[in-house]
Amino acid sequence: MFAAPQAGPLGLGGNKSAAEVSESRLGAVVYSVKLEPIRNVFLYSGMTFKTSRGTAVHLSGHKASNCPDGGNSCSDKEKFFLVLTTQRGESYFIRGMEIVNYGIFMRGSKTVEIDGEEFTARVHASLSNPANSRIEITCGGRKALVATAQQLGDAVAKKGVDVKLSRGYKLAYGNELAQGGGSAGFTDKKLVLLMPFPVTEGVVSYFLLNSDEIRPSGVSYPEMDANYGFRIINGTLEIFELK
Repeated sequence: MFAAPQAGPLGLGGNKSAAEVSESRLGAVVYSVKLEPIRNVFLYSGMTFKTSRGTAVHLSGHKASNCPDGGNSCSDKEKFFLVLTTQRGESYFIRGMEIVNYGIFMRGSKTVEIDGEEFTARVHASLSNPANSRIEITCGGRKALVATAQQLGDAVAKKGVDVKLSRGYKLAYGNELAQGGGSAGFTDKKLVLLMPFPVTEGVVSYFLLNSDEIRPSGVSYPEMDANYGFRIINGTLEIFELK
């Protein structure tokens, strides 16, 4: 979902399963969020450029649930994608590690065609401060969009729902991104995404929760937050205190 992600204990690929919650531990509901109205809203970050035909294209980020080879044995950085989403709902996926540029050691770019024009994406990495890494989208000789990873993370975070548990989070909901065979795309699986916010360490970590595991009877994720549980009832996510 966000710029320069790190693995959280619930990140897909080595993720922890949801733990059942006994009825005796069900406490007061502190948040109730209808999920469908916020599905994939984070893709429309407001950080945009336009094609010559006037089509607005939003820059966002997402984390795939698997590795480039379709398996799960890879580092988190191999799962991060920039996503370009048009106002028509078309999405183009650019794997981060393919477009990183750093000194003489790494050189990469990827070009996608939108409205018949070629847009090329590059990331100029700052290893000392990943939040300052610069993202560039160019078309021909012009720079269509330039932003830092921090700016992208902030723009996407604004699309999330504020949730205050044992710490603050931005909550989002969207389709799983999967990769393999040199391509990537959304699946029908839905994820609840929780990003600790505000960001204090210069990079962004977040938790991906499989919505299929969030049963109406209630589940918890102790490694994320031992004081709260989650349940989805008729399309509404309820977050409740644990007794």
